[in-house]
Amino acid sequence: MCSGADKRKKAERDAQREAERQAELAAQRQAQLDAIARQREMAAAAQQQQLQQLQLASDTAAKQAASQQKAIQQASQQRMADMRAEGQRQVQGIRARGQAVSSSLQILGQQAKQQAPTAQVSSTQTGKKGARTTTAGLRMGSSRFKAGSGANVAT
Repeated sequence: MCSGADKRKKAERDAQREAERQAELAAQRQAQLDAIARQREMAAAAQQQQLQQLQLASDTAAKQAASQQKAIQQASQQRMADMRAEGQRQVQGIRARGQAVSSSLQILGQQAKQQAPTAQVSSTQTGKKGARTTTAGLRMGSSRFKAGSGANVAT
């Protein structure tokens, strides 16, 4: 009977050793899986941090672009306002000069007119035929005669 008990004890010891060996392998595999999980968590954290940095950079770039666009728009509006003001100043200057000319002409028109005498043109009479003639004194070139008729041509 001893031989059966010895075989049993030996089988139990072998089973115990196999169980310990399997437990040790399982512990090693679990350690490997834990290490892989830590690496994945670190990679995920690094990716998350990189994503946040990219979002921050994107937000910063968007804010800079918006501020530049706003500055360009304000500069454009300022140029338009300056151009409108310059146009209004020119129009006001033109109006002021026009009013000055108009008032000068009104004043000149109200003053007594001293006009040189003009030649009088005879009217055609119904019975006469012929061209109209002038009766004003004409000088012919440098002649000493004061009155005459004919073309007013310098000789």
